[in-house]
Amino acid sequence: LGLLKTALAAVGVATAIKQYVELSNTYQTLQNRIRLVTSSQQEQIAVTRELLDVSNQTFTSLRDTTELYARLAFNTRNLGLTQKEVLDVTRSLNQAVILSGAGAREASNAIIQLSQGLASGTLRGDELRSVLEQLPFVADVIAESLEVDRSALRRLGAEGEITSEKIVRGLQAAAPRIQAEFEKITPTIGQAFSVLQNQLLAAVGEFNQATGASDFFAQSILSIADGITDVADITIAFFDEFSSLAETAGDLIYEAFGVSLDDASFSFRDFLRFVGSFIDTITGFFVGLGQLIVQRV
Repeated sequence: LGLLKTALAAVGVATAIKQYVELSNTYQTLQNRIRLVTSSQQEQIAVTRELLDVSNQTFTSLRDTTELYARLAFNTRNLGLTQKEVLDVTRSLNQAVILSGAGAREASNAIIQLSQGLASGTLRGDELRSVLEQLPFVADVIAESLEVDRSALRRLGAEGEITSEKIVRGLQAAAPRIQAEFEKITPTIGQAFSVLQNQLLAAVGEFNQATGASDFFAQSILSIADGITDVADITIAFFDEFSSLAETAGDLIYEAFGVSLDDASFSFRDFLRFVGSFIDTITGFFVGLGQLIVQRV
């Protein structure tokens, strides 16, 4: 029973460490994305907090929200949007995704597809099909902004008419209606877990920033890797030296006994037997010499 408890505890610790590493890596990746669309560390910190609030208030993954914000911020620079306006568009889009009735996983996949379309400058092909199939509310908002029916979006997409700018302007115009509709919904269990995961992710990220724990682990892993490299170098050097010694020993044996280690009739087992016999002979010689000295004394 004691061994079972110890094993279970070890599994629990290993699982916790694995989860911590995954959350740390995810948070650092998100920070790298935010850093690309912010101009200072203070702005990066402020945007990180705002994105956490937007994610939790819209029951959406912080990872997906950050990816969406980063692509919006990068691909709408020519529109002259402020940081707050980009955050507001991100919020409206998250809300529209939830209003489409998509589950947590479906919403995540659809946001990725939509953000890829925004990154390319136009919504078409697979990205547009994903929006039409999984995000009908978002499709309706886009259609209304273009003053067409949803059925016409495929044609407009093929013509390159559904641009990032038109999507953004449409979401800005529909923001009050989207907010009013969103306030009527009740979050699902899956959406609630998304909020919980966001909080865990933020907690791990803030802990790492305050303590430098992830940097310590990263440097420790790099040190171990360097150590493995050193051991490998030593091992290679050892076998190189052993090979050199073996060649020298082979030359000496050939000169002394006329036997070559390369001779097929002289196996490695025979060589070991020869070495053993040689050591026994030398040992016997010194033992006999010692006994002779004792007798004479």
